Amino acid sequence: MQQRAGLALALGVSSSLAIVGCGGPTPSSDDAAVTPDAAMPMGTDGGPRVDAFTPVPDAYASPDAYFEGVPPFRNPVATPDAELARQALRILGAPSAGATEVYCNDCHGLTRQTIRHWRALSDTALSECLTDLEVSSDASAADMVACFRNGDVYDTSRVGIFSTAAELSWFEYVFRHGGGTAWETEYAAFVERAGMPAADSGHPTLDQAQFDILAEWFIRGVPGLDDVLPEDPAPTTCTPGISADVAAHGARMATMGWAQRNRDAGTLMFGCAPGAAPTTCLATEERAADTTYGAEWDVVAGTTLRVLYTTDYRSAYWTRSSADGRFVSHGAAVMSAQRGRFIDLQRDVAIPASGNYDPSFFPDNSGFVFHGSRAYVCEQSLLTTPSLSTITFTESQCTNNRTIGLYEHVAAGLMGGDYWSVDGSFVSDDGGHDPTLDDPMTDFGSDSDTDFTRLVNVADEGFRVMGTTSISTPFEGDAVLAPSGELIINRISGPGGRQLGYVLRGVSFDTSGPTLRAEAPEIARYCFNGGKPAFSFDEQWMVIHHYLGAADAVDLGFTGASDPAFAEYLSQGAANVYLVNLATGARTRLTNMQPGQYALFPHFRADGWIYFTVRTVGQRAEHIVASDALFTVGG
Repeated sequence: MQQRAGLALALGVSSSLAIVGCGGPTPSSDDAAVTPDAAMPMGTDGGPRVDAFTPVPDAYASPDAYFEGVPPFRNPVATPDAELARQALRILGAPSAGATEVYCNDCHGLTRQTIRHWRALSDTALSECLTDLEVSSDASAADMVACFRNGDVYDTSRVGIFSTAAELSWFEYVFRHGGGTAWETEYAAFVERAGMPAADSGHPTLDQAQFDILAEWFIRGVPGLDDVLPEDPAPTTCTPGISADVAAHGARMATMGWAQRNRDAGTLMFGCAPGAAPTTCLATEERAADTTYGAEWDVVAGTTLRVLYTTDYRSAYWTRSSADGRFVSHGAAVMSAQRGRFIDLQRDVAIPASGNYDPSFFPDNSGFVFHGSRAYVCEQSLLTTPSLSTITFTESQCTNNRTIGLYEHVAAGLMGGDYWSVDGSFVSDDGGHDPTLDDPMTDFGSDSDTDFTRLVNVADEGFRVMGTTSISTPFEGDAVLAPSGELIINRISGPGGRQLGYVLRGVSFDTSGPTLRAEAPEIARYCFNGGKPAFSFDEQWMVIHHYLGAADAVDLGFTGASDPAFAEYLSQGAANVYLVNLATGARTRLTNMQPGQYALFPHFRADGWIYFTVRTVGQRAEHIVASDALFTVGG
């Protein structure tokens, strides 16, 4: 069986970074041999591929056309992916692709991250600005011209890689019909401000054949990039960018992912009546706002935080819960051989377990992983055993596993049968017991990799390992796997081991041969910091916790870090929970924790409720809290 992650559609990316092109090389003999081809371009499997838009026909002046003679935006090219990557990167100036003259690399580091950022801008340009490539009316042309502006100024980032065609016939035609009476002046300003290469670069512009190759490669999603460009150097800055794949994946998961599958299966969520809307669940649980310790936690209007359980011990490392929200698990900071805890919210009891930490629950409510001297993989039916009072991991529902490493996250394949685990380079996060004044370090090096384990649940045998594989993820770590197994997100390491942000990767597994293989190209980069995130079950959102510092003072309502009222945060620390829209990168703060209070390890249950742990400096008791914020923020 072969699983492939399906990804593709668009979002809005706001960026001040323009693509400052620096000239186009004369086509090599190889380039000259490749002519635009009106045939349908080929995909990675050699079959026909559907573009992000409908190509303009060869006869650009049909009798029904509003205008006669609309020039082509681009001519589709049928070159196979691998050769197309070499040709496109040669045009851009990459020596590794055989370029002998500089081009974009005269002004930019031509790295994998740069190309993927340009791809994100280009996806956005197609979805937001280049919306009528057949130029069907003056009004449509005017709308596109307006979209090319950022405020009053034409902006390269609004056009993406297609800015390299600014002086070709299509853009001139658009301005002629949408630029108003002063269209020539407007068009000249567009070419000067947004066109690439920059007018003062001294390099020639691309001709139509060169642009066709470049546009084709970006529209296909820059396949073969990692095979041609060498590994990027250690990052020093973070450039945000979100490709069209992210929104497309979220749209697919909305109807095919584990949120919908659990609904279809009739999985009953904890604190919900059968068939009830998620917004009505947990109504009998105590509101944090009604407690003395949580009276000021609520921050999003119209949402409620509810306290589900209060421990009589300090937890250790992260907390996670089952898909149905009934079971919550973590390590316990106790002097005992049974340092694990599984809280059954339905029975209102914490069950000791002979393990240490790192719980992960499969998204189909079938089982879980917990670490002790090794990884234990168990059927979830163990937890529903009547009057269960302790867990030894020698039960018949459990198997030992020496393949799955620490800090693992798990998934269940959508094609059925396969279960997945991911682990790799990691940094421990157990803050909030004492003042914690910064997010965890990210000392991931050039040799960092991400490891995948494939499992199959065999009757009477439990979860068996069916293969392992690794991918290189330099300077990345703390990998988190989405419920479907089709996304991972890593924290990025910067200078001095300080975090730069997060990298989102689309994952595909090939299980058809004797050796498990995986690919995980980058599809988004988010430039804010925090701990390990968790995906929603529809894979359109993630949640993170962030340890507060001086830079957070204004967001919390203070005049700045020097505000005397903020001083206690600087000494006692705090952590808040944030909800992130994966398709846009927009963050929403969900909590307003007070100095010395830490909202940590947020994660979703299947219906969208968000669970997290609250620790308070100097206190033994901790709280398991639930938020319904997704239903308000996510609409």
